[in-house]
Amino acid sequence: MDSSTPRPVEPVLLLAALVILTHWYAARVAWHTEGEIVSGLHYLLLWSQVVLAVLALWRRRLVWLLLVPWLLVVPRQALKADELRRAEREATRIVSWAYERRHLSGDFPPTLDGYVFTDETIRGGIFDYGVTEDGCSFGVTYGAFGTENSAHWFDSVTGWGYYPD
Repeated sequence: MDSSTPRPVEPVLLLAALVILTHWYAARVAWHTEGEIVSGLHYLLLWSQVVLAVLALWRRRLVWLLLVPWLLVVPRQALKADELRRAEREATRIVSWAYERRHLSGDFPPTLDGYVFTDETIRGGIFDYGVTEDGCSFGVTYGAFGTENSAHWFDSVTGWGYYPD
């Protein structure tokens, strides 16, 4: 090979880059699906993968060790991201429905009894719906299934929110 011909990128480097980038995305998703502590653990694991990737430049077989934590984290977070996205879409529909009901009747509906879920499989992702005693405002809380450390919501007074933001 002469000096003017570019060297092909090694598959090991491509695999390492793909694993690290997708794990970085999964760590960012974990902030919204599982909270800041779990997300921090994902970032710690990500840095260990960066170290492994650098070591894999000299020991090619080490690149396969990158796949172990990747397989434990990335597919799960991809599912959690999808659940959160679907729950957020349903929460947006609930907000529109509540405002429409208020426009028609003068009050926000006290429960979701009259609401028809567009995505019935995401019903468990809508954690709470409630109207204040005076009926002037309402809120809906939603998130990914099994999420105890973070919550997303809409409040008709303050708008959209997220904890632990």
